[in-house]
Amino acid sequence: MNPPEKDKALFWSGPKGTSYKGPSEVKAKSKGLQTLQDLWKTPAYPGSAPRNRKFWEKASGIMADNTSGKAHVLLPKTGEPDKKSVWTKIERPALEKNPKVSSIVRLNPEDHHEQVIHQASGAFVFFNFCLSFRPE
Repeated sequence: MNPPEKDKALFWSGPKGTSYKGPSEVKAKSKGLQTLQDLWKTPAYPGSAPRNRKFWEKASGIMADNTSGKAHVLLPKTGEPDKKSVWTKIERPALEKNPKVSSIVRLNPEDHHEQVIHQASGAFVFFNFCLSFRPE
């Protein structure tokens, strides 16, 4: 798998049984965002059958570990994804621990409104320093 370009990683999760394949993914990709499928090197992409759960957990963790800059995630407008989802168990914790990730931005799949759901502490401290530093 190729690593996502800086600020271009796109993860997604929804309520059980919901998929954001289709118009919302197309809209996100129009911004140049990259999903796991986009980063896959070989044409033999394994698909999303439930029997591939272990594959998705491993591959999604690797993608999260290789993400840098701003990470994007398509999540439902209200509520949170299933507690057993790959996003909740694997991807989000890996992104929050990844020192190369500056923020995680939640995209509403209906209108693509953006909301920062995680900000790396180093980036926030540096931002505050820049705001408070005023040379005389």
